[in-house]
Amino acid sequence: MENLEKLEALYEHKIKPEVLKLEAERKRLKKITAIAIVCFVVPFAFAFLSVFHFRKNYHSLTPDFFSGISVIYTGFGLAFITFIIGIVLILTNNKRTKKFKLTYKQKVVGQIIKSLEPHWRYLAERHIAARVFDKSQLSSRSYDRFHGDDLIVGQIDKTAFECCEIHTEYKTESTDSNGHKSTSYHTIFQGLFFHADFNKEFNGITRILPDTAEKLGWLGKWTQKTFGGKQLVQLEDPEFEREFVVFSTDQIEARYILTPAMMEAMVKVKKSIGKRVAFSLVDTRLYSTIHFGKPLFEPSIWKTNDDFEQVKFIYELFQINRLIIQELNLNTRIWTKE
Repeated sequence: MENLEKLEALYEHKIKPEVLKLEAERKRLKKITAIAIVCFVVPFAFAFLSVFHFRKNYHSLTPDFFSGISVIYTGFGLAFITFIIGIVLILTNNKRTKKFKLTYKQKVVGQIIKSLEPHWRYLAERHIAARVFDKSQLSSRSYDRFHGDDLIVGQIDKTAFECCEIHTEYKTESTDSNGHKSTSYHTIFQGLFFHADFNKEFNGITRILPDTAEKLGWLGKWTQKTFGGKQLVQLEDPEFEREFVVFSTDQIEARYILTPAMMEAMVKVKKSIGKRVAFSLVDTRLYSTIHFGKPLFEPSIWKTNDDFEQVKFIYELFQINRLIIQELNLNTRIWTKE
């Protein structure tokens, strides 16, 4: 309650004035983007009407047909000019949009960190390295494109951590009936990636993943055992096993780490966040992914950003770091590094 009151005061006195200063630029970007979209739609409309006119009248070489062709040629010329204008608007607008979003992050997102968590650092254009993400082994498959931003570097009591937004994608290639190749990208993971010191050096690698097989009933469990084989760790907490499935290269170590209290804490974190959460324990660190499936810190250009609920959502995202560290008791240092 106290933090919420502080956040409301921060919003009214510092954040809202900055958001309102950005409103004129947001409205300008919205207007130009809308015009650019129209500039792209017009040529397609002309093309459709031209094809319709030709198919309807090609069999009769009447004056109406030829006058229609003349109009079509003129229309295509105007449509081409309109299309070029649309491209120019998009290219120039992209630069301004990036600047607008960065300014918003510095003035709004950065202000939340500075005022409520002054010892944390927020770096809007930076992210955790891809090699660190790979080391967590929390990606469900290999990716072809990796993007990240909104890096937070901080410490809660004794535990140093990093968190950022990450988006990974894989690509598929297809060929149509005319032999034209096209490439599409599909999201694997989009959300928060977190890692912190666990104060213990692990011998094995343990992954705690969302248990989709549990929700598929006996068939899912059979598939899990068949393909998970020797890596599957069976635990004795029914609630935990409804939410997670554990794979490890060291069964004994996994059972030692995943105490009843630790399993209860992981379930609590998952339920508190309400999203797909995964953990892994590698070397001396705890890693976690929280899948949202959408950008988290980006301002909108289509509607006003003068919204306390949006600021509250961003603040609650930051508090996920504290939730994980406190619920998993990372500050208690019950283990010592070997």
